[in-house]
Amino acid sequence: MENYVENVETSIKAPVLRGHQKSTLDDKGRMNIPSKFRDALGEGFVIARHIDKDALCLKIYTETAWAKFNAKLAEIPQKEMSVVKRSIDSQDVEVKSGRVLVPLSHRKYAHLDGEVVIIGMEDTAELWSKEEFDKHNTENIDNAAAILEKYGI
Repeated sequence: MENYVENVETSIKAPVLRGHQKSTLDDKGRMNIPSKFRDALGEGFVIARHIDKDALCLKIYTETAWAKFNAKLAEIPQKEMSVVKRSIDSQDVEVKSGRVLVPLSHRKYAHLDGEVVIIGMEDTAELWSKEEFDKHNTENIDNAAAILEKYGI
């Protein structure tokens, strides 16, 4: 059974990306997209630098999530929008036989080499080096607990 979330603003149902899966980058920067995520991402998606200073990873956007992100970006002044667009360095990525080529500049930014982890974040996903992901989780578990407590979750 496929999971979908409905965007309350547009009433469009979009696939949900949840959980995490491991994959491996080969020497040329290619990786298999785990089947769990392949259907939700489709034959193409957008990959960009995640510009959260505490999360050294890449952000993966479905076409629907990318359109939503760009609609929000269009609401800010041109000069600021340009700063964001240059910082995230978005790239269209085509899925071929279940594999994608992660651009070299993006691999360097997120320290991707060898084992990687894909984390579903509902309508987007994050691509981490396994080492960075493990480090991030270890350093932020107390912070995550405090956030949940703060909001009564």
